[in-house]
Amino acid sequence: MRLRAWQGVLRVQEWVKNVFVAAPLLFSGRLDDPQDLLRILLVMAALCVVASGIYVFNDLNDRERDRAHPIKRQRAIAAGHLSVPAAWGL
Repeated sequence: MRLRAWQGVLRVQEWVKNVFVAAPLLFSGRLDDPQDLLRILLVMAALCVVASGIYVFNDLNDRERDRAHPIKRQRAIAAGHLSVPAAWGL
C-alpha cells in the first residue's frame, strides 16, 4: 500500500502529459540528435518533479478539507496512508 500511496500523491499517471514537450524536437526532424534528445528527457523529468512537488504541497495544505470531501478523502495524505512528515520529506 505504501508504494500506491506514493504513486497517488505524486500523480504519476499525470506524467504522460509531459511527452508533449518533445513535440518541437519531433517536428523539427532532430529526434535522432542524442544531445537534443537528452535535453528533452531532462526537461521532461524536471517537469515531472516540479508538477509532483506542487501536487504534494497542495495535498498537504488541503488535507483537512480533503478529509471532508467524498472523493478527495481517499487521497493518500487525507486518508492517512502517507504521513505528513513523509510527504514533507518527499
